[in-house]
Amino acid sequence: MSTKPLIGIASGFDPDRGMIELRPEYAFGVAEAGGIPVLLPVPGPEVPDDRWLPVLDRLDGLLLSGGPDLAPAEFGEPPLKGLGRVVPERDHYELVLTRRALELDLPVLGICRGIQTLAVAAGGTLYQDIDSQVAGVWQHRQLAPRWHASHAVRLLTGSVVAEAYGRTEIMVNTFHHQAVKGLPEGFVATAWSDDGLIEAMESTRHKLAFGVQWHPEGLWAHDRLHLAVFTRLVSVAGAGQGRS
Repeated sequence: MSTKPLIGIASGFDPDRGMIELRPEYAFGVAEAGGIPVLLPVPGPEVPDDRWLPVLDRLDGLLLSGGPDLAPAEFGEPPLKGLGRVVPERDHYELVLTRRALELDLPVLGICRGIQTLAVAAGGTLYQDIDSQVAGVWQHRQLAPRWHASHAVRLLTGSVVAEAYGRTEIMVNTFHHQAVKGLPEGFVATAWSDDGLIEAMESTRHKLAFGVQWHPEGLWAHDRLHLAVFTRLVSVAGAGQGRS
């Protein structure tokens, strides 16, 4: 008997309040696409990696959610002006989690911070603050509601995102000030905004490892088109059930 694929969702963590954080739309998107969402809380620095990392052996896919900035030390840079709040506990947890998922060839989707986590985990680099580092950049921290699409994105023909959406241009929302700068080896850019930022990337080596810079979890309830990335993750994860 077939079962729905289990999709682990990496949670956020607020160390000041000691709280696990995750917008419910991520889980709703996985469930709406036919998967079973499984919350993966940040374990904290006192818990050895080998105590929690085997959870990936029980999952069929991984979703990396949005959140605060990644520490530039993780990609070999000093902090620049414009860098926002970082949470070292989350950085360590998600980078270890993502590297292991890539080793296992587990289907991975990164959203906003998630595409950045995926890039850094695989050896790429980020703009720490696009507003100060990229000339002519648009406003990418929109003040409109999360369900509002603010700007267009061009999708590479034949890419995972283009095939998922069924088109080569879409409108997206935007809530970020970090972005992928240097692509990791084995990954290609697959979407761009017209101000030159990478808006999606995918692996050429893995069954499915891709990320988007926008927030489809904030859009799909108003525009079903944006359920596409969740559907692709769940579909590939379901096809890989029973992996050794």
